[in-house]
Amino acid sequence: MSRIETLVAAMNQEDASLYQIMNLRTDAIIANQSDGWDCRDYQFEYGKCTLLTTPERGVGRNRNQALLKASADILLLADDDLVFFEDYPATVAKAFKEMPDADLIIFALASSPDARDLATPVSRVKRVRIFNFMRYGAPGVAIRRASLLKANLWFSLLFGGGASYSHGEDTLFLREALRKSLKIYAYPQAVATVNTSHSSWFSGYHEKYFFDKGALLANVYPQAKYLYIPYFALKFRDRSQIGLLAIVRSMIRGMKAFERGSNQL
Repeated sequence: MSRIETLVAAMNQEDASLYQIMNLRTDAIIANQSDGWDCRDYQFEYGKCTLLTTPERGVGRNRNQALLKASADILLLADDDLVFFEDYPATVAKAFKEMPDADLIIFALASSPDARDLATPVSRVKRVRIFNFMRYGAPGVAIRRASLLKANLWFSLLFGGGASYSHGEDTLFLREALRKSLKIYAYPQAVATVNTSHSSWFSGYHEKYFFDKGALLANVYPQAKYLYIPYFALKFRDRSQIGLLAIVRSMIRGMKAFERGSNQL
């Protein structure tokens, strides 16, 4: 049976108590952005947990630290706001057994009642392709480590919480996986509950959010980026703190800033 390791991106942890808070049931690595450098191992009932602390910032860098430290066959990505179901290791193992050609499997996440609606429900097993990959995030993604290393697949240091552009590192990760011909599936069974009502990077659908969204679209779809502006502007206008025209202008500024190598709003 393949060994599974859960990789958690976290901040300001003093010990490995997240292992129990998140109901982890496999070996785990908590990539912890805090002050100073430290690496400590803890032993729990269901496996070993490594608390890897670095002073560097950026969720992409944080996830890369965990990937570099990982050694299991299957690596399951997580954030510190997930609480896992007791049977999640069996769910992950079952999915990879059912889909032996899968390099990555994106598992469903159940939202708590007060969470922002960010997680996309997965109704059935489906291939994830270039036309639908942007609806998925990194938490709940399981990766064959051998596929990851063979494709030399890592997270962007330019996008994501704590980086120049505040989100999008997971989108770029999946896009690169598709570009490198890795097979990605979405799987309908949930492995955890997520509460995204409190986020270390999300502070609302404001000008900076749409500026960064424009930069992300310029990266993902350099030739067709402008075609996506109406879709995102209409999608978020009722949730936004700014008007429809301001959304459009912010996205265009973000696109142009990315193209000239700037992250200034």
